[in-house]
Amino acid sequence: MTTSTLSIQAEDRRFYILRLLAKSPDYSHNNGVIQTVLGEVGHRVSRDVIRSDIEWLNRMGLVTVKWVGDDAYQVATATERGLDAAIGRAIVPGVRRPDPGE
Repeated sequence: MTTSTLSIQAEDRRFYILRLLAKSPDYSHNNGVIQTVLGEVGHRVSRDVIRSDIEWLNRMGLVTVKWVGDDAYQVATATERGLDAAIGRAIVPGVRRPDPGE
């Protein structure tokens, strides 16, 4: 795969992570749930990839992260900026923007 293909896939995964969090009642999910949902939209990737995406989103200020269960799970919680990016109100390089009507 080319670098641009990998970049597009990462942007799409990050978008779907934020969308999932935005739809959750408490804006949070653990990395296991995130991995399952991403698989349902065609992103069947390892837990390491999910952790890396969550950490990237954390560095960008789009989520906060809490480790639970002896650091077995990350719980990501969307920030206001993350929620804005999920609906296209904020443009964040590295996160795909939603398509119209999405």
